Amino acid sequence: MQAGGAIVFRAFVVRSDRSTQFEEVAVTLQEQLDKVREAAKTRIPAEARAVMERHVEDLRASGIMSRIARIGQPAPDFTLPNAAGHPVSLGELRGRGAVVLCFYRGRW
Repeated sequence: MQAGGAIVFRAFVVRSDRSTQFEEVAVTLQEQLDKVREAAKTRIPAEARAVMERHVEDLRASGIMSRIARIGQPAPDFTLPNAAGHPVSLGELRGRGAVVLCFYRGRW
């Protein structure tokens, strides 16, 4: 459920007096991302974070941000293998109706 740009969760809350109840908690995407970044500071070693941050800055300096697709901009046609290894064309899928793209990292 969304409310004003925030995602609303029903959370089981345990209070300091050990009482419990369900509450609705609204969290924006930016708040979620900030929490992930903050948690990474304790979870990822400083040396690894420095390497990651340096590479992010290198990518930004390359101008890649000006070449990313914008909201509402049509994706260029491409063909990739699906999970079964069969080629799937975006253009062919568009011919059938609306398309939702979901990329995953693959096998572990």
